[in-house]
Amino acid sequence: MITILTILLFGLPVLIHSLKLRLFNEFQFYTLTKAFNKAIIVQIVVAIVLGILAYAIDKTLYAIGQGNMLTSIIVSTAMTYNIIAAFFYIPGIILMNLINWILTKK
Repeated sequence: MITILTILLFGLPVLIHSLKLRLFNEFQFYTLTKAFNKAIIVQIVVAIVLGILAYAIDKTLYAIGQGNMLTSIIVSTAMTYNIIAAFFYIPGIILMNLINWILTKK
């Protein structure tokens, strides 16, 4: 459940921006990079909201021992989402932008 939520939270903004930029009609690396750059704004907002929500749940519900399955899913999804974003997704986007910059520089 947590994995599916994390994939959806990362994938949906990229898919929506890819469709808006018509990436699937004619594939170009520049357009793919542009779609990821636009999607990361939404994903940063999602990461902040998930982080605040997880912090609030931890301080209010878990402090008094009232955690349940739903709160566990929310906190675990927030943790997984932020770890993947920090260590895999953001460095990947930086690398894509660097490659795109090198390709357009020639």
